[in-house]
Amino acid sequence: MSVYWFELILVLILFILIGAAITLAILFFLKKYNKGVVKSLINFVTSKGFWLSVLIGAILGPLSVALVIWIALYVEGP
Repeated sequence: MSVYWFELILVLILFILIGAAITLAILFFLKKYNKGVVKSLINFVTSKGFWLSVLIGAILGPLSVALVIWIALYVEGP
């Protein structure tokens, strides 16, 4: 495995961990409120669909940036 793929995997893991930490921090601060909107938000964030979308976003975000950089380098040439 080349260094590029290793770094890409590390960046993906970092994005996932940052997203999870932000989400858990928001949930922690919203726990003290018991209103209906907050309860539905907590149910949404703890659902599988939300985490699937976070995972897909964490994978596709860096990959799209890497693709744009790769295309720019390819067009520019050696």
